[in-house]
Amino acid sequence: MTDALKRAAALIKQGEKGQASQVLRGILRENPYDVEAWWMLSYTFDSPEKAIQALERAVSLDPAHEASNKRLAKLTGAVNAAAPASPPRQKAKPKVQTPEDGYWEKLETHEKKKNGLRAGDVVAPLFNNVQMIRLAIAVVFIIGGGIWALMLNMTETDTSGQTPVDVVRAFEVAYWVEDHETMRSLVCPGFESYFSEIWAGTYTYSLGYKPELSVDLSDLRAEQIRRTPTEATVEFHGSVTWTVEGETYTYDYDDEVAAQGGNVWIGHHVRLIDGQWMICDGPDEV
Repeated sequence: MTDALKRAAALIKQGEKGQASQVLRGILRENPYDVEAWWMLSYTFDSPEKAIQALERAVSLDPAHEASNKRLAKLTGAVNAAAPASPPRQKAKPKVQTPEDGYWEKLETHEKKKNGLRAGDVVAPLFNNVQMIRLAIAVVFIIGGGIWALMLNMTETDTSGQTPVDVVRAFEVAYWVEDHETMRSLVCPGFESYFSEIWAGTYTYSLGYKPELSVDLSDLRAEQIRRTPTEATVEFHGSVTWTVEGETYTYDYDDEVAAQGGNVWIGHHVRLIDGQWMICDGPDEV
C-alpha cells in the first residue's frame, strides 16, 4: 500500500471522510485504474448507492478483489432489501384486425352466385379457393408486418450532422476542461451513474471549486473502431497535458493501455438516440 493510500486509510479510521476523499481522488486522477483507491473511496460515501458505484468500478478492474466483492455484495443486498417490491410489468397484447363476423360465409355465397351455384351447394374446388384466399391474406399480414418492423428500425437517422468521433472527442475535451454541462448533455438517458463517477474524479468535485486549469489536447486522437447504423465504438490514442495551480501533468493513453498488458481499452461506446450520437458507457465499460 502506498503512503497516500495509508494516509487515506488513517483519515477514514479517524472519521475524516472528506479529507480521505480528497486524497483518494487525487490518486485516481493520476491513476484511474487503482483498485485499492476505488475500494477505499467507497468508505467515504454516506450514500450506499455512491459507495456501490465505486465498488463496481473496483470489481470491473479486478474481478478477484476479495474486499471489494464482499463489501459490494453486502451493500447491494442491503439496498435491494430496502427497495419496495414492484409488480412485474405486463406487456399489452397486440391488437389484431380481424374480418367482421360472417365475412367468409358472405364471400363463399358471393363466389357461388357468381358461378351460377346456390349458397347451399358444397363444391370442393370453391372451398379450396376460399382457403387459398385466407392463406393469401395471412401471408400479406406477415409480410406487411415484417416490412413495417424493418422500416421502423431504419427510421433512426443522424440529424445532428456529427459523427461518433466528433461526439466522443467533444465529451473527452469537456472532461479534461471540467465542463460538466457539456458532459451531461452528451450522456445517454439512464447512464447518469456513469456521468457521476467520471465527474467525481475532477478537480472541481474534489476541491469544491474550479481551479485555474489549462489543457493541451493537440495530441489527442479519437479513432472509430466499430460502427453500425445506431451504435459505434471509439477509442483514444496520443496524450493530454494539463496544468493545474502551477503543476503540470501528462496522461498518455497508449502507455496506460500498455501498462495494463493490453487488457483494457480507453474509449467510449455511443448510440444514436433521437438523431443525436450520445455516450452510453457503464462503469464497467471504460
